[in-house]
Amino acid sequence: AIKDKTVRDYKNFALSDAYQQTREIGMDLFMQTKYSWEESLPVAEAVSLSEIQNFGDSLYKKTFLEVMVYGDFEEKDARKVVTMFQEKTNTKGIDKSEAFNVKYLEFDNTETIQYVNNLLVNNSCFYREYLIGKDSPEIRAMTRVIGSALQQPFFTEMRTNQQLGYIVGSYTNNKEKNYYLSFLIQSGEYTADDINGRAEKFISSAPKIFEEMDDETFKQLIKSEIEKLDKSPMSISERAIKLKNIIFENDADYLRDKKTIDALNALKKESVKKLLSNTLSPKTRKMVNVLSFAKDHQNSTGVTTSFDNLESWKNSRRYE
Repeated sequence: AIKDKTVRDYKNFALSDAYQQTREIGMDLFMQTKYSWEESLPVAEAVSLSEIQNFGDSLYKKTFLEVMVYGDFEEKDARKVVTMFQEKTNTKGIDKSEAFNVKYLEFDNTETIQYVNNLLVNNSCFYREYLIGKDSPEIRAMTRVIGSALQQPFFTEMRTNQQLGYIVGSYTNNKEKNYYLSFLIQSGEYTADDINGRAEKFISSAPKIFEEMDDETFKQLIKSEIEKLDKSPMSISERAIKLKNIIFENDADYLRDKKTIDALNALKKESVKKLLSNTLSPKTRKMVNVLSFAKDHQNSTGVTTSFDNLESWKNSRRYE
């Protein structure tokens, strides 16, 4: 039953929502090591129970173990849990540098990377990501403000005014130490290249949002982001997740939020506008653009992928 469901899920992925498939393609570009459903399906179909069992026996053969103990634990009890894990798995410790770690695409220069594909579903999708910058308190602060400022205007223009589709969004995210500004639209009526042109028109004018923003509104944006960072976890699990991220993802920087808040308090509107302009300008942008065409939609403008072969292209790129 487990194998059947796994195989079925892989087979049905090509019929999933256009935005899900398109974002998955985007991650194929961003991640150095990632296996698509087409690559995973034959493995799932062919694998036997004995092979799974053998894999399970070797899974913990060599591990790099990081442990966070939080809650009502005495130190001696915490050590017992770690020892028990080591005994049960019979694992051999390795250095962190030897363990598998996801590596993400790096941009060395101004660049526009485009991927165009065809789907088997009735919706097209536009998905775009711009590199904002490398992790720092200032970049985190400006990323938060940019994300908040653009979210509603983009939705209002693309969804409410132009009625391009039900799934419309702009948001910021990070992949390891790189921060990105993302835009996504799924449409059953408009083709991917049409959406691309309409979105480009809005995105290119986005810096004007800060240009026309009054000081009081900017201060409210800052205040709102500080309140989010200042908000205390509502449960033990929320606090545990926050601590886990601080320790394992951010090098145990317990003052990370405070540094971001300090950067927010010192933030100038002109600095945000300048960063956003630099992020979006064709002369300076570092951008990934994915266009997925519905089965009945035509690529009338002839948009193309930036490269001939994905695997060869990835082998030529730098990932960290």
